[in-house]
Amino acid sequence: MSLPVGTKLGRYTLDALLGRGGMAEMYAATDDVSGTSVAIKVLHATGSDVVARLLREGRAQARLRHPNVVAVVDALGAPALVMKKVDGGSLAQRLRRGVLVGTELDALALSLMRSEQ
Repeated sequence: MSLPVGTKLGRYTLDALLGRGGMAEMYAATDDVSGTSVAIKVLHATGSDVVARLLREGRAQARLRHPNVVAVVDALGAPALVMKKVDGGSLAQRLRRGVLVGTELDALALSLMRSEQ
């Protein structure tokens, strides 16, 4: 169930659908107050346990400050999480272009090793 471009969620306006998963959709959006670009994860799965899980995820993610973790900046009653927008695609999208080799593979491996410390 995709939301149309232009839909308002609180102070945010949806600009484009970025991707869809089993439980949620990701949108590029604009903060109407600050004018900044954000990403919004909108839950489309139902059930109070699913909503509670999303809010737990948002609270945990909001407390983390790490280069490999996207910052959560707001939570909405939609239910949805508002995050800092990070340009680039997913690892799955990158792998569709072919295997990772050389410096690209090294950079990814090093960033994952740093995230475990």
